Amino acid sequence: MLIVYVDDIATIWDDMPDIVELKVFLSSEFKIKDLGNLDTSFGLWCQDKDAYHRLVGPLLYLCLTRLDISYDASIMQLVGSVDDRHSTFGYCTVDFYDLWPQKFQYKTNGVTQRRWIVVSNPSLCALISKWLGTEAWIRDVDLLMGLREYATDVNLHQEWKMVRRVNKMRLAEYIEAMSGVKISVDAMFDVQIKRIHEYKRQLLNILGIIHRYDCIKNMEKSDRRNVVPRVCIVGGKAAPGYDIAKKIIKLCHAVAEKINNDPDIGDLLKLVFIPDYNVSVAELVIPGSDLSQHISTAGHEASGTGSMKFLMNGCLLLATADGSTVEIIEEIGEDNMFIFGAKVHEVSALREKGHADKVPLQFARVVRMVREGYFGFKDYFQSLCDTVEGDGDFFLLGDDFTSYLEAQAAADRAFVDQERWTRMSILCTAGSGRFSSDRTMEEYAEKTWDIEPCKCPI
Repeated sequence: MLIVYVDDIATIWDDMPDIVELKVFLSSEFKIKDLGNLDTSFGLWCQDKDAYHRLVGPLLYLCLTRLDISYDASIMQLVGSVDDRHSTFGYCTVDFYDLWPQKFQYKTNGVTQRRWIVVSNPSLCALISKWLGTEAWIRDVDLLMGLREYATDVNLHQEWKMVRRVNKMRLAEYIEAMSGVKISVDAMFDVQIKRIHEYKRQLLNILGIIHRYDCIKNMEKSDRRNVVPRVCIVGGKAAPGYDIAKKIIKLCHAVAEKINNDPDIGDLLKLVFIPDYNVSVAELVIPGSDLSQHISTAGHEASGTGSMKFLMNGCLLLATADGSTVEIIEEIGEDNMFIFGAKVHEVSALREKGHADKVPLQFARVVRMVREGYFGFKDYFQSLCDTVEGDGDFFLLGDDFTSYLEAQAAADRAFVDQERWTRMSILCTAGSGRFSSDRTMEEYAEKTWDIEPCKCPI
């Protein structure tokens, strides 16, 4: 059986020249028999079209075109998901699950500690080995749970903070060399690095930064002494034809230009966009981050391995209950994170109710600042503002904005209490073992591939 994928979606059109060629190839090279419902994908005979569309038609919501990804689900031995929440969402949404529930399973994604701690953060690697008294955790990552025993140890706190400070100094040097922006390592490094997309809501982050800037700008000078200094770091790439994503990047640069050159703000707030973001850059940024944002609209992030990398490195998470965040909460507890926003089951109702009559005043103000040209490029940003106003706000930035600001304020309060912040950071690393790709591969080997793992020679 041959399945063709393009960008994670099975894309098969009857009239595409490539598909016609594929049909000819298949018919000439293979003896095709007992294909049943193959008509929907390849234009071949279907035994019972009505039954097919009744059973698997509901799966069509998975794609935005006529392309019938549902066919694949109907013939596969197993249908997998990359996290528990998305599997559950699918089961609740699609009646197709009632036919063959044994087909459906999930394997939570994972990342390798050998790259994201051992290689990317060697000083943290050495510190973990010292306090656990062994390097065995590099292969048996569940041993990281042993750090929980020392989460309140004063000596570990001192060493932990030193490791984190060294990593922040390294990141600060990179940022200054890359952008010319000099930043203070005493500030909170607040990071969002991922593909630029509306559902990932980098725009929510930028609007939150504008709100913070606006508040500082309008404060009495005496009150500014109580502001927690922040360095906001954004990185990611936009698809070549994705106009809104490119405008989000442009807005980030425009806001950074305004903030970073405002003498009233100084070191209280900086904004930096990291160009050409890639894995090598991530290996530098992640170990030096204090706070990492994973703020997609609930129900839209398939899993998200970025949060796992930050978690392993002791970075605190500010996040929605989406993707892998739900399972991270189970491991480290919501008290060690900053969770905000609508839940998955609330999103549809919020969209149906509309947004025009309940936009928070703070949200309306920051959008108006952009629309009226406070950061320049007034005409250019009009279409971007349209995506977050009225019924255009499909990804619920306005609905989540107040909750987002409250989560940011909670992060400020925690950062001031460095003893608490360090304890939370240690518990993040201690609870990250479940998100190792070692566990993911073991589950695939046992439950999907039905193979025995080879004994590690080292």
